[in-house]
Amino acid sequence: MRSGGMALMILSGFGAFLSFIMDTTVYSYGSGQTHNLGLLQTQMMVFQLCLAGFVGGAVLYGSGEIAETHARVNRSPAADTDQEYAEEWDTEERNRKRGLMILFGTAAALLLFIVFAL
Repeated sequence: MRSGGMALMILSGFGAFLSFIMDTTVYSYGSGQTHNLGLLQTQMMVFQLCLAGFVGGAVLYGSGEIAETHARVNRSPAADTDQEYAEEWDTEERNRKRGLMILFGTAAALLLFIVFAL
């Protein structure tokens, strides 16, 4: 689930970039290049679709991370006597939580930017 979410986020980010560089002008006799409202609307719809894909990918990635963490908690090393393994496990958990916070923070910031900037 995590890899699918990450792939969806990467593809959606690439699609959003492509929507920004999409040509929305047409040649008009007498006035040269003018913006076409239909092409502008298509550009906006592609961007919104990619934004929805990015948010969906973030949800998939987060769900996979939570499921993986839940599976690891069920086999917690707390009962294990190897202190080094327990410390390594705690460090890994902190790093995963930090990465998840960064991912969701980025997705939330992008969503807020889009909502309030447009």
